[in-house]
Amino acid sequence: MKYLTFISICFLIISGLFLGSVAIAQENNDEDVTAEDLGVSEPKTLPNSPFYFLKSFWRNLRLTFTFNSVNKAELRLSFANEMLIEAKRLAEETDNQELFQRAIDKYQGQMEKLQTRIEKIQAKSEDNPKADAFLNRFNRKIELHERLMEKLGEKLENPQAQEKIMEAKQRTIQHLNQVKEKLIEKFKNREGNCKNLCGDGTCQEIVCMAIGCPCPETPTTCPEDCK
Repeated sequence: MKYLTFISICFLIISGLFLGSVAIAQENNDEDVTAEDLGVSEPKTLPNSPFYFLKSFWRNLRLTFTFNSVNKAELRLSFANEMLIEAKRLAEETDNQELFQRAIDKYQGQMEKLQTRIEKIQAKSEDNPKADAFLNRFNRKIELHERLMEKLGEKLENPQAQEKIMEAKQRTIQHLNQVKEKLIEKFKNREGNCKNLCGDGTCQEIVCMAIGCPCPETPTTCPEDCK
């Protein structure tokens, strides 16, 4: 059992380091964020389709029959990824600003439900590798959401659509910051098991939650890295 636990911890650490480097590379990439980047398929049915209600029904059905809190959060994150890509496709393929704005509203509604679910997970995720892995994955995906909306806002010509996407971006950043704050607070209880990397030139604001991960850093705890 101890051997399996050790292997699991090593896997989480290696995964965190690898995926963290991928996220940094993506942030420095000027290309558009794609459905593949978000881990979803290109949508075949958009909100302007008369059959879109079937997609909504299927999503709700999947949520109804998903009982584990982390799995339910995974689903909501996947749906949010899909909805944002759908809104992007609508902006690229149609001039229907009202429909685009409704699509962004649905995305934002999904994000708010996801935030509620995440708060429940954070309250119960002590020493739960599956929950910790999801929370770190959430942070990486939402950073991609932010970049996608930034680039989409640059391309939109309609002022109302630009305002709508920037509003959604700010609210998404707010969701992300709330999760970051709670992750940092939660990790303080495990600082005896984390590595102090203050002074290496990188602000370790979000870290993996396993033993041996870097300690979380803030402008207060490590001003030389977090300026």
